[in-house]
Amino acid sequence: MSKFRVLDTGFQLELSNGYTVSVQFSKYHYCSNRHGVDRNSFGLQCDNAEVAVLDSDGEFVNLHEHDDVLGYQSVSEVIEIINKFNALDA
Repeated sequence: MSKFRVLDTGFQLELSNGYTVSVQFSKYHYCSNRHGVDRNSFGLQCDNAEVAVLDSDGEFVNLHEHDDVLGYQSVSEVIEIINKFNALDA
């Protein structure tokens, strides 16, 4: 079963195949907000985000040869990552 999870610093999508895509964009993450938080009446916002993927055991999935997070990802890049992991079998 898929789920949405809202956090103070972004959100997570728990996919039906067991993967969780974490999209974070606060001053603690690799994004344009890294050195300050841009909030408005809708809350936290940013032009890009840090993305991580966790497997069904809660372990980080390697997204790059040397790292398990990808920083400064555009909306289109985040959608590509979500689609990639959503298409994988459980």
